[in-house]
Amino acid sequence: MAKRFSLRDNLNPEIAEFLESVGKVQAKPPVRAFLVGGLVRDVLLGVESPDIDLLIEGDGVAFAKKLKERWTEFFPELPEPVRCISFKRYRTAKLLFDREVLPGVSELDFASTRGERYPTPGAAPEVWPAGLEEDLRRRDFSINAIGVGLSQGELGQVFDLFNGFEHLQSKQLVVLHDNSFVDDPVRVLRGARFIARFGFSFDSKTQLLANDALGRDLLSTVPKRRLFDELRKALSDEPVDVVVFKLNELGLFKYLLPEGAAGSDALKQFNELMPKQPWQNYLAYLCCELPAHELIDWLNEVQAGAEDSKAVVNAHKEFSARERS
Repeated sequence: MAKRFSLRDNLNPEIAEFLESVGKVQAKPPVRAFLVGGLVRDVLLGVESPDIDLLIEGDGVAFAKKLKERWTEFFPELPEPVRCISFKRYRTAKLLFDREVLPGVSELDFASTRGERYPTPGAAPEVWPAGLEEDLRRRDFSINAIGVGLSQGELGQVFDLFNGFEHLQSKQLVVLHDNSFVDDPVRVLRGARFIARFGFSFDSKTQLLANDALGRDLLSTVPKRRLFDELRKALSDEPVDVVVFKLNELGLFKYLLPEGAAGSDALKQFNELMPKQPWQNYLAYLCCELPAHELIDWLNEVQAGAEDSKAVVNAHKEFSARERS
């Protein structure tokens, strides 16, 4: 990949200007700032992404808090954040806004560069401060381990240590180490979503590792709440029908949905929900053959939350009534 990534040429002008300004913020002790994650990947794929993930080599939580405290000084033209949420265990923070701060963006994510270790499959990781290379190495796939420098002297410099751009071009998903799916089995689900969304495939070694993780039933070790979060993301992807059929083809719905959901009739008629619907509607339709009380029990079990649960149950009632008529 080219050694430079032009923010101005590749991003919305307002977002590019904001990121350049972030890189100019002085901190004590000094930090290095990078753009990482989905936005970098999606821009290189030529698709839009609403996510801005900022990686800070240093204290990302302190950096986020400093931005909030001095926001009007650094970004006088932008709406101020209303809240800063920090997750000290994982050395991450999030700035929340009551409206869009940038086009399509209403929250900003900050993470400190870190290393991590998973005590058991599916467990929460133990983390520690680390440099950029160790942080990129802990990620799921090489296509998500590309960083772009924002700090002075590094603006636009590309850090692609694991051939992520090459794998983007060849449409391959490649894990960064052999224990990737053992450490975090959810990466199998994430891989399935990328395969469906972008027409990618696992490279041969990654496919063997994914098959091994599924054969060992490692996804059953993941907390149900976290699996539900992955389901919500999957049902928010586009094209959602392709994502749904890929998850079903790989036998992943047994981890993501209540028993008896995603029956053949529901899958056969899934396209009837087009054009795009809220993800809660898709979930309700996949569960339309279930009794309402079983769906409600499952939503409670996965801690879906009152608002989302209400939306799913209401849509389920509508679809069930439609099937009876």
